[in-house]
Amino acid sequence: MRSTLIVAAFCILAVSAIAQSTIPERISYQGRLTDDLGNPVDTTVEITFVIYSSAGGQNDLWKEIHPSVTVTDGLFDVLLGSITPLGTGVFNGNTRYLGLAVGVEPVAYPLSPIVSTAYAYRSGVASSADQAVSANFAQTSNSATTADSSLVSGFSTYADTAWYVPGLTSSGWVDMGTRVVASSPNDSVAIGHLSPDYKLDVRDSKTAIYGRTTGSIYMSGVYGRAEYTGFGVTGTSSDGRGVYGASTTGFGGYFLGEKNYLSAMTGIGTENPDYPLTVNGAIGIQNSGSTQFHMHHTAGGLAFSETGVASYRLFLEDGGDVGIGTSNPTTDFHVAGDAKIDGMLEAGTILTSSIADETGLVTDEYWEWQPMTGSWSTIASRTINAPAPGYVVVLASAEIFLDQDASGGCGLEIGISDIPDSVGIYDDYRVRLPSSADMGSYYRANTIHQVFTVASPGAYTYYFMGKESSDNPVYVSRRTMTCLYIPTAYGGISKSPDGDPGDMILSSDAAPKTDDIDITAELSALKAELARLKQQLGVE
Repeated sequence: MRSTLIVAAFCILAVSAIAQSTIPERISYQGRLTDDLGNPVDTTVEITFVIYSSAGGQNDLWKEIHPSVTVTDGLFDVLLGSITPLGTGVFNGNTRYLGLAVGVEPVAYPLSPIVSTAYAYRSGVASSADQAVSANFAQTSNSATTADSSLVSGFSTYADTAWYVPGLTSSGWVDMGTRVVASSPNDSVAIGHLSPDYKLDVRDSKTAIYGRTTGSIYMSGVYGRAEYTGFGVTGTSSDGRGVYGASTTGFGGYFLGEKNYLSAMTGIGTENPDYPLTVNGAIGIQNSGSTQFHMHHTAGGLAFSETGVASYRLFLEDGGDVGIGTSNPTTDFHVAGDAKIDGMLEAGTILTSSIADETGLVTDEYWEWQPMTGSWSTIASRTINAPAPGYVVVLASAEIFLDQDASGGCGLEIGISDIPDSVGIYDDYRVRLPSSADMGSYYRANTIHQVFTVASPGAYTYYFMGKESSDNPVYVSRRTMTCLYIPTAYGGISKSPDGDPGDMILSSDAAPKTDDIDITAELSALKAELARLKQQLGVE
């Protein structure tokens, strides 16, 4: 174990006196011993003390080995000079430097300078007040009639235990029994170097300051407090960690206050945040200390879950699809379950003015007059997108104008087809005036419908067709056409064995067979739907 030695106190202690004019040649020294991680140790070690004439460690003036020093919670104290006397020749007015070596380790650098207080030993050469008047270490002559009495003079109440003697130009430590203080408000303490920039300036390549407490809550290993607008604890770093906190079972960091400010980018669970707040993991939302909801990235998207109740209340899939109750949305917006809308659901293709190409429903209206000929021609047409196999119900209506004259009858054939140039032989309807009808113009509104099967999802186009069936003129106006998709539960649609594309039959193996009751029920439902649509369109 490599140990680190930290100087905690250095003072003169009068432990014995041979005569009234003799200064005790011993120094009380207290230090702190830690391991490489900065943790205080409990052990017994050998420590060697050396006093040098220079900071570089040249010319050792005194050396003493303490073979068995007891260290408790990192702290120890020894009496220098108790084994090898110091002697007055060690201190001659020049700065001396103390070095220490623990066990077999070499002397640790930098060395510690021994400042003015230790030179109280110099007063050992002055046995009268007159000599003390000219001494560098006594301010006035009446403060010490002899060198011995200077240890307890009014100017140095703690001179027997402190480095600092009031009145001297240098400052130092004052041992006040239960605490040790730096006596001058201008003093700064440097540990690990010689040029403090702050009141306490500790520098090291390992843990510089270690705080530890075994107290209860709100007790602090390190405590910082700021009045007004200052900072209680400040940590800065050019490329490391300004403030670092770690805990096994407690809090690595704990902040109390009405506000907490974090500048730049903050990472939770990551050391590489890309945004002002970057979280690597889940985020929980609590209510009264209990987590109610949580969100995290999983299954290829961002999931919002009700903790302990249901997952994927809301799921935003990578790429844009949104799922409610599902982690696998198959379209832009996918609801796994029932949906309800209170009010109007508006979209660009579902408004009355543009309900032309909505999946499952299309309609259109034409107002201009169109003359009919003796061949099948298109009165109106619409294309519908069917989302799955099923049925398409087509409704068509027109206002028919028949111009009857004396030459004979007047008539029109109309029908609905899925091809643009003809109507099935049984799918046409006739509107006709007999030749005996009075001459004149006749108007009639007609509505027809047809049901088509669709075999697979896709676009299907249907045609409202008409042709003149007499020599007299026939016109149509106000043509409307509506296509409505209705899904089926009877399975898929397949071609008949002879391959006729116009003859579609139900697959026998695609779904369970149905009986007459099922078909009758469905036809009744279709008729009800057609009646509702006719009423809505205002046709008879």
